[in-house]
Amino acid sequence: MTTKESEVRNEIKEEIEIFMRGKFQGGEFIFDVSLTNGVRFTNQDYFENRQYFLKQSVDQLHYQSIELVLTQNESQKMLINQMNPSLSIIRISSDKGRMDYQSKMISRITCNENTIAEIKILLRAINALVPMDKDIIIAHGILGISLARIAELRGKKPETIRRSYIKALDHLAFTKGLLDS
Repeated sequence: MTTKESEVRNEIKEEIEIFMRGKFQGGEFIFDVSLTNGVRFTNQDYFENRQYFLKQSVDQLHYQSIELVLTQNESQKMLINQMNPSLSIIRISSDKGRMDYQSKMISRITCNENTIAEIKILLRAINALVPMDKDIIIAHGILGISLARIAELRGKKPETIRRSYIKALDHLAFTKGLLDS
């Protein structure tokens, strides 16, 4: 493995485990996860009834897709939530040396639009993966199920699952065009 491959893998791992898992767990955005047996759930459903999803046989269920749910109502609700004043924003807006409140809000909304675009690009790449790679990326990378737990549920050795995860990260980097074949 070259240094570039290692750096790209670390970048993809951070993007999945920190950025996407944070967005999934934070509840700031709504994600819809579909399984091959027709079951669908959102990140809100997952955290309200996490034990139910962990008890299901991960070996027999495969993740079909993960999508960002962004209807007109949800984006308006997000915008309203962002515009509710908080102490930090009041402090920033009262500080004459910084941007005014309106400029700060426009900056946050623009940042949010960039985040949504970044999430959509990453989800498109994840959904394009083969089922085995998609399963481990979604289960461990986004949902946060430990590799040891996945190994236990699938009846495999933890080292085998860890190697599968590393391969899946490489395939995701390739799908995003960050690595050459």
